[in-house]
Amino acid sequence: MNFCCTSEYNVKFPIGNLKISYCERGIHSIENKTDMTFQQTSLEFSSSALKETILWLKYYFDSNFEATQRSVPSICPSVFISKGEFKGHVWRTLMRKAPPGHTVSYGELAMACGSAGASRAVGTAMATNPLLLVVPCHRVVRANRSIGAFSGGNGIKKWLLTHEGVQFHGDMVKD
Repeated sequence: MNFCCTSEYNVKFPIGNLKISYCERGIHSIENKTDMTFQQTSLEFSSSALKETILWLKYYFDSNFEATQRSVPSICPSVFISKGEFKGHVWRTLMRKAPPGHTVSYGELAMACGSAGASRAVGTAMATNPLLLVVPCHRVVRANRSIGAFSGGNGIKKWLLTHEGVQFHGDMVKD
């Protein structure tokens, strides 16, 4: 197994403080860290992987969704390898099948992955997603169109979906 030497960078965005872990080959994780002391550092000497991730996040929060679809930040290949083949396949499929402003159910995503009936395994893949926003697990909803759970909290999930233009009736996604 190939291990990477990772660095971390903290940055503030509308949903809170994000901690980005990265190496020269790409990002390893983006986490919402409400419990960390905020200290943003200079990007002047940072890696290209970090710079493209920060730019992508700025596009996202500025609602430039066309740009976010065109240029996904580099993801270190070890992220997909270390988490298992099925999870990596689910994450890649979700990135293709659920653009901003659209949602997909756990079952629909399982079918898109060629694993009909594996909605619980898809749920596990979503719960262990290390790449907040880049792998858009917030776009996965329950079969009845309720928003379901989100590791960052359902308030943030609903904020993200609303930011992308998804309409709600209470906590139910409108089709």
